[in-house]
Amino acid sequence: KKHEECSDTTRNIQFVQQVQKIVDESPSKSMRAIARDLNVSESLICRVVHEDLRYSSYVMRREQFMSAQTREQRLIRGKRLLNKFKHPEVPNMLWFFSDEKNFDQDQKINRRNDRWLCSHPTEVPRVMHTKFPATVMV
Repeated sequence: KKHEECSDTTRNIQFVQQVQKIVDESPSKSMRAIARDLNVSESLICRVVHEDLRYSSYVMRREQFMSAQTREQRLIRGKRLLNKFKHPEVPNMLWFFSDEKNFDQDQKINRRNDRWLCSHPTEVPRVMHTKFPATVMV
């Protein structure tokens, strides 16, 4: 009796195009959810995404939101701080820095769960977060 592979009957060009359409519509949708919607196994979806579409699952990148004005102010303040280090007002002054800052996170991100399916990491959108001015501790 000749053995017939089951995945070849499901994993055809139409099926790959269907998965491609779903991933293009919502790249943040998990492979498990796609498998549940199409009523197929997770391993089949993983195989289609990785081997046929050549996509990978990337982590959503976080970045601080900075406007042009904020960048200019940061540059000016950085130069001013370097100048203070080079030419201190009081000799042998002890400088103390604290990292205590509270941030307002606009969008919650879970690095393990929130993924993005695409072919190259530059296609992954950056999620901006802003500083919350009322609770800043410097």
